[in-house]
Amino acid sequence: MKLKLAAVAALALTALTGPASAFVFAPVGTSGTAHGYVNLFGPPPHIGCTFDVHWTVDGSGNLSITSAVTSGNSICAATKAAGLPWSATATHARRAVVSGVDFVIPGVTPCGPGSEVLAILGSAVRLEETQISSTCRVWGSVQSTPALTITH
Repeated sequence: MKLKLAAVAALALTALTGPASAFVFAPVGTSGTAHGYVNLFGPPPHIGCTFDVHWTVDGSGNLSITSAVTSGNSICAATKAAGLPWSATATHARRAVVSGVDFVIPGVTPCGPGSEVLAILGSAVRLEETQISSTCRVWGSVQSTPALTITH
């Protein structure tokens, strides 16, 4: 009986919320940039860097991060994004998860690969504090041009 109730509840929840894939990024068929900062917190050094990103949204509403560059000091300048492009999945009207996020800081344990949670509020995109690997947390904020939205 409990199993039946759980199955009915899961079915009702799916019917009310729809599948996660029903969320897509907009504007469709465009590309843009985002500028702000990122913090990489793991084994020393803990660094805060200027962060510049290039992204594209394809004709189906899929978001890809095609370039991610850190700068601001010598450690940030030497830090490289790896495994690009990173793909994003919209999970809610204002939330997304970017997969494959990976930073290589010379002489330090890699920071990633892992998944980073985003909060998207138009042009403001917040990188939620997320443990992307066993040794590294990432968080920050960027301003996107044009603004990103998630539609259902």
